Amino acid sequence: MLGHVVAALSGLTDTVVVNCRDAQQADFAEALSGVDVDIRWALDERGDEGPLSGLATALAAVDTELAVVLACDMPLAEPAALAALRDALDTGDAVVPRTEHGPQPLHAVYHVGPTHRAARATLADGEQRLRALLDRLSVQSVAVGDAVPARSLTSIDTGERLREIESEERAGE
Repeated sequence: MLGHVVAALSGLTDTVVVNCRDAQQADFAEALSGVDVDIRWALDERGDEGPLSGLATALAAVDTELAVVLACDMPLAEPAALAALRDALDTGDAVVPRTEHGPQPLHAVYHVGPTHRAARATLADGEQRLRALLDRLSVQSVAVGDAVPARSLTSIDTGERLREIESEERAGE
């Protein structure tokens, strides 16, 4: 799945930052060996501190003004949807798709500086929720629809969900 995510990002940038634990890096590097994009590793200082900590670590490794952030369990993310989010970012700190379940902060575009500072401050306050980060930022919401289809936001976090998606994909062919 990581290969699909990195491939989706590779059309938008020359370098993809991958956040992971030190013990995961070798396996992830092997999984990404066929992807044609430079990989920069952002290794967690301490493992299993959640996605907000991982985001803060990754943003520290980004050397551009904007970062397209995508969770590794979203292999159906569409490059066109990510580009639409990037292009929609105007004066705010972030542009985040919003579904009926709320914002999707791990399929979004952020201004690196303000987001990194807000992430560190949120963690320093003892908060680990990504939505707490969003509360500290000027966020533009984009409704899920034509520019950002719901399929692009599909999260596959269990083997059962992966089999469901594969079955749906085969049925749609």
